[in-house]
Amino acid sequence: MFKPSRRTLLRLAAGAMLMPALARAAEVGLARIAASRGLAFGTMIEPRSATGDGAAGQLTAENSGLVTDAQFHWAATTPSPGAETLVNADRMLAWAEHQHLSVRGHALLWHLQTPDWWSRGDAGAPARQALTTHVDKLVRRYAGRISCWDVVNEVVRAGDRADGLRDSPLVRLAGADYVDLAFHTAHAADPLARLACNDYGMEVGSRTGLAKRAAFLKLISRLKAKGVPLTTVGIQSHLDVGLPDFDETGFRAFLREVAGHGVDIVLSELDVTDRTAPMDITLRDQMVADTYRRYLDVALDEPKVSAVVCWGLSDRYSWISDLSLPEHRRTDGAPPRPCLFDQAFQAKPACAAVAAALAAAPVRIGSPI
Repeated sequence: MFKPSRRTLLRLAAGAMLMPALARAAEVGLARIAASRGLAFGTMIEPRSATGDGAAGQLTAENSGLVTDAQFHWAATTPSPGAETLVNADRMLAWAEHQHLSVRGHALLWHLQTPDWWSRGDAGAPARQALTTHVDKLVRRYAGRISCWDVVNEVVRAGDRADGLRDSPLVRLAGADYVDLAFHTAHAADPLARLACNDYGMEVGSRTGLAKRAAFLKLISRLKAKGVPLTTVGIQSHLDVGLPDFDETGFRAFLREVAGHGVDIVLSELDVTDRTAPMDITLRDQMVADTYRRYLDVALDEPKVSAVVCWGLSDRYSWISDLSLPEHRRTDGAPPRPCLFDQAFQAKPACAAVAAALAAAPVRIGSPI
């Protein structure tokens, strides 16, 4: 279990004294606070957490300027060749538009969401044709309604291949240039949409984290050098409470190097797992809040970071709270509390911490999102 140091406890106590003022600031809505600094703020939603739950939908609408959704995965939209299932995607998009929220499409290609029928198929031309058909149809169908697409998700893994790409069915069946192919196809289908490469683990300073950063930067450099229409980089930002492996100096340099390639940066899946925090809710919530604040204070110093997107606003609908992954389960059996709002949609210290970080961010001029 993570044990906070005396310095950490003092910082948490100082943060707690600011809670009343910060909570009042959060009442105006996180998106409005972000917009005052030229930033966008939003969240991931799903049918049950927005369109199917009035209170959750209201929470989202009051605090978000943009939303993203996991309804665009290839395996979900095309369960069999030629068959399309887009009811949930259409419902989510219609709801977002009714609330006047912009939408990020997540994600066109992800190795964990390739259809079984495609993964078992023939390599080469048939695989590439099916891949481009999927990308083209989805992007063209929603052209003008999706502000930014995560074209590829989690495509690098250091040690798999010399080029840094993850060894997955995507690269084995469609070729090492499948990333280029997907971006060009998406751009042709909607030239105005921003196109992103999204990945995780960039804030970690371990040997694995450093190697992944290098592989990711290598990919971005190659794509930009070849004229691939990459406009945006998504940094997932799934954090552990206390940021035990946070490499603050290295992460600042990494963001600066990413920005140097002329792309904007989105903190695309922000949340904090509290598995190792003490059981005491007051202390645990304060530690989670401190984790959000420490991370955002560093990340938002980079002017090219244009948006912050939480991977769920409420503990009620967090992927961490559903305990489907062993690494999210607390040994004491207590329910996780990873988000900005609790199960009853009440603001937690994390909400105040994020509000404070957004309010303190340098002002962006002409943010693209």
